[in-house]
Amino acid sequence: MALSKKGKALLNFLVFIGFTAVYGAVIALVNNRLRAYGIDKAYVMPLLIASTIYVYWKAWQWLCRKLDLLEQNKD
Repeated sequence: MALSKKGKALLNFLVFIGFTAVYGAVIALVNNRLRAYGIDKAYVMPLLIASTIYVYWKAWQWLCRKLDLLEQNKD
């Protein structure tokens, strides 16, 4: 069963939303666990924030690349 361009775009967007939501939840759990165990050093929060920004940026680039490839495909 082949998906239309709109279906592929929607699927890519749902994968993007799902991945970023799961990653954000993992970061929140890591932050919670670190605080619960008393590891609240000054460098932990900036590392978590930088990691989140980097992964979200890469996920955004992935989504843009997928949508560009889908748009260029003249099926």
